Amino acid sequence: MNVNPMIGGIMKAGKMLNQGVSALGGGTDGMTRTDAWLSSNFLGLTPIGLINGFGGARSDTYTRDMDIDANTGGSYQGFLDSEAEADYNSGKKYGLLSSGAREKANDFIANVNAQQIRLGTIEDTQDLNNKTA
Repeated sequence: MNVNPMIGGIMKAGKMLNQGVSALGGGTDGMTRTDAWLSSNFLGLTPIGLINGFGGARSDTYTRDMDIDANTGGSYQGFLDSEAEADYNSGKKYGLLSSGAREKANDFIANVNAQQIRLGTIEDTQDLNNKTA
């Protein structure tokens, strides 16, 4: 009896079941090492993997203001880098065991949102000054 095809079939069935669980909201986006492991095909269907996935939540969302991006230029490169990171972390699913990482991502996103608002205010002030000059 050849065991290799049987193991391959079990792995394929596990992958399909794991994709079904993810479609029902039980997976994560693997944003932390813990989430990546517990959402894997191997551990995603274990009780701890299911609890982690179904008990998780999404991070806050971030929307880039393309007008601000177009007007900031190289003098605000640090902001543009932070904005790219906030955009990457926006709306990602974190597992129950990664709630601390999700809260950290939410704080970062809130900080970048505040920076974006300040930059928008600066640009509006400059536009107003240019029109009155």
